[in-house]
Amino acid sequence: MTCPLLPVERRLQDSVSLWTEALESYFDPEQFRVKLQAAIQSFRSVTWVLQSQKALMPDFDKWYASKQNLMRADPKMRWLVEARNYIEKQGDLSTRSRFLVTFSNSWNPEPEREYKFGPDVVPKDVAKLIANSIPNAKINEAALLKFDRTWVDSMLPEEEVLTTLIHCFLVLRSVVDSAHELIIPEVACADRSQRRKTNDTMPAAMAGVSFPATKWFKLLHGQLLDYSVKKVTIDREIFEKYAAENPGIKKAAKGLTRTGTFREQCQGFFEMARFLLQKDGYHIPTVIYEAGGMPQFCQVKMDDRAEKHVLMRELAAVCRRHQATWFIFIGEAWLATLDPRYGPHAVDYPNRKEMLVLHGVHRDGTQLSIQAVFSKFGGKAIVGATSINDELMPGVMSPIIEAIVTPSRKQHSR
Repeated sequence: MTCPLLPVERRLQDSVSLWTEALESYFDPEQFRVKLQAAIQSFRSVTWVLQSQKALMPDFDKWYASKQNLMRADPKMRWLVEARNYIEKQGDLSTRSRFLVTFSNSWNPEPEREYKFGPDVVPKDVAKLIANSIPNAKINEAALLKFDRTWVDSMLPEEEVLTTLIHCFLVLRSVVDSAHELIIPEVACADRSQRRKTNDTMPAAMAGVSFPATKWFKLLHGQLLDYSVKKVTIDREIFEKYAAENPGIKKAAKGLTRTGTFREQCQGFFEMARFLLQKDGYHIPTVIYEAGGMPQFCQVKMDDRAEKHVLMRELAAVCRRHQATWFIFIGEAWLATLDPRYGPHAVDYPNRKEMLVLHGVHRDGTQLSIQAVFSKFGGKAIVGATSINDELMPGVMSPIIEAIVTPSRKQHSR
């Protein structure tokens, strides 16, 4: 038997789809206006569709009256009602945005320049103008323009609008879930059953979003290249299965558990990385961070120095948003003795060597780098001895240190 509340579930899902379209249009003011107002109207209609099914639920009026009182007492739910009424009866919402552009060309956490624009601005209209105002001497391989935007409505000026709609979704989700319990006899709902299995409280798009929304441009060889972070989430079970099937990396199991110190976890992960490098002949850059008590794994892609700057800043924002306990980066790097003739980057040195590196940072101030030089022959990697450095962290970790380490416990990074 089909769940009687399927029309309500569909309307809620439709609302999420419209919310997602608004998010995707966040930097296009005209499209954002259209998608946002459609999402508001759709979310507002969820309770109307629910009330149309009241005959299926005994004691609905008494139950719904209590839910109405709770929603009326909620400022964000009141905004949803008022915003929808305004759209239907008076016209477009009076939305405005904070739009900030920052130029950077190094790991320095302080922005070098800031520019502010009005709500109708789109990045492509101003990126070239700003780029032309920056002296050529300032533009290097790490030069970036970062665009931050936050939309608010005049009826709720202290709250970002899409975040407000996430709150409204959660309230409506709770109301609809409660309505399922009124149906006698209770009918199985596929959507509700799936949520119970996964324990997901909201769609992935809503769970992973943060504001201000960010857009990046690389200033490379006089070009403005739109850039987005490239990363692939890895299931923790893949790591555990791989470790169990390969006795050569048993020591790495320490890195997959909550036992042992952070230093021991780093050493365990590095042993796994050594094994993968020797087995495959390469190591894909991998990020591991702990949020909510569970390690999160992802592989990342960086084609040049600018993309590395974007990636680490975006990952730092993720760590800050989720209050990460620790962060680990594992990948290949170049090693060379500093020589003024070749500049500050080892990749430009003719006598450079390859090395496997792990950089780890913990909230308590623990910071360490583990490395091992290796050579490649015939697609195989011969890995040298492992060394650990507790003294200095490379500049690439500066955004992470700023994001998760308690200020009084921060060490120097280079």
